[in-house]
Amino acid sequence: PVFSGLPFVGFNYAFGTQGAQHLNLKYCQSFKRGLFIGLSYDVNSLKGYVRNSQWINRKAEISLSKIGRRFRSQALCNYYTDSRQFSGGILNDSLLSFVGLGLVPVVKDSCSALVKQQHLQWKNELNFSKDSSRFIGLYHRSSLDNFDRFYAERDTLLGFYGAVNYDSTLTQDRTELSTLKNALGFGVRWNHWDMELMSNADFWRYRMRGVQHDTLELGFSWALHYRNNRTNAFISFAKNFIGGFQASSLKGHFLRTFNRDQALNLKVAIGLDAPDVMQRFYLGNTFLWTMVQPVLQKTAMVQALFKGKVLGFDYQLGVNGLISRDVYQFNGLAWDHQSSLSNQQVLHLEVKLGRTWKGWTIEPHLTTLWQKVAILPKMGLGTGIVYQGYIGSTKNLYFFTKLKYMYYMDYKTLGFIPQLSLFDVVNFSNTGFNYHGLNALIGFKVKTFQFYLAGENLGSFFMENQQRLFVGLPVPSWQLKLGITWFFWN
Repeated sequence: PVFSGLPFVGFNYAFGTQGAQHLNLKYCQSFKRGLFIGLSYDVNSLKGYVRNSQWINRKAEISLSKIGRRFRSQALCNYYTDSRQFSGGILNDSLLSFVGLGLVPVVKDSCSALVKQQHLQWKNELNFSKDSSRFIGLYHRSSLDNFDRFYAERDTLLGFYGAVNYDSTLTQDRTELSTLKNALGFGVRWNHWDMELMSNADFWRYRMRGVQHDTLELGFSWALHYRNNRTNAFISFAKNFIGGFQASSLKGHFLRTFNRDQALNLKVAIGLDAPDVMQRFYLGNTFLWTMVQPVLQKTAMVQALFKGKVLGFDYQLGVNGLISRDVYQFNGLAWDHQSSLSNQQVLHLEVKLGRTWKGWTIEPHLTTLWQKVAILPKMGLGTGIVYQGYIGSTKNLYFFTKLKYMYYMDYKTLGFIPQLSLFDVVNFSNTGFNYHGLNALIGFKVKTFQFYLAGENLGSFFMENQQRLFVGLPVPSWQLKLGITWFFWN
């Protein structure tokens, strides 16, 4: 749609059991003289599988871009809200033998969080060269982000938490973070090369319970990009020299296409990252901390993916590696960079196969995960079966269906901290469980109209109804969804 002068409108709506609803709207159009506009609106909601677990989020976005002979300008604005209730888990899982999951009493009846986020972004390019195939000029980027979270909980809080700082019956924690980022620099683009050097100035302000923290961070970033018909290579480096604890990052990406079937994709990322602002300061009713001497978090990540074809099978071989040092984890009271997961090592191997014959496709899938501190499933094994094709000689009706099954071995049940909307990866159960993931999809399409029926969490039929997915929360029950998608041109 970006390259079409015709207006494009897309519509998708789905609803299902447990009160699930999903709505997506999109409009975009290109106008004369290089003007483009895009609008989108998304809503997703669910009443939840247990009591007091309803959530709904909304996102609205508008983008405008203008391409001139020597300049480009793009503006983006989006607004996001997320309203979520927290149950704290069910009180007694033995009741699941007599009543449904949605009828069992839960730990928390009045606990919720409301998040509001606004994002504004403006990008500009000014080309000093008269040759439109080359670029020698200035880059400008600015963005403004506002984050507001309000957490409320009404109960006898001393019965749940070891310390209450302000009110023993009501928590009302509000955190506000505003961030203004500006970047200005010089860029060159010629033949297959693209290089830019930017100076950055970032200002943030954080407020909670009348206490304010703010600072200005100055730094620079550099990036070099090379691309031709078969190769796409990118490397970038960024560093703060004032503020931000002199954090820095190095990223690289290499994509090589050998032929129509074979391609190699490599990614590398090395970071010395400062802890987030909300990790440094928090003045909540049940949590209270201030970091005295923050340290940089050290991470190194490598991703490699090779795609090819042999004996009629499409295959993907993937290797992912991660090494981390001094990464902050929440230990139940504050953020700690010396916990068991702060110094983690992970190696992930993945193999995917695919074979298509007369509209049918089979997709075997194997994944293994080695972790120094194991919390995620060690292995996953499964397959997908797909059929798609036209029905009848007129080829007006297109039919599709998919069945996907994955068996995951030895996952650990993690707790959840509602005050921070955070999973507890430090204090977890040592007992491992196996998980059956089974989803099904069937539908048809007529031109730009599509109807589908989806079944999710069908693997719950093969697991005990008391099996925990997270601490206090059993495996979700099965869910059905009906949906339509419709695209309109002009």
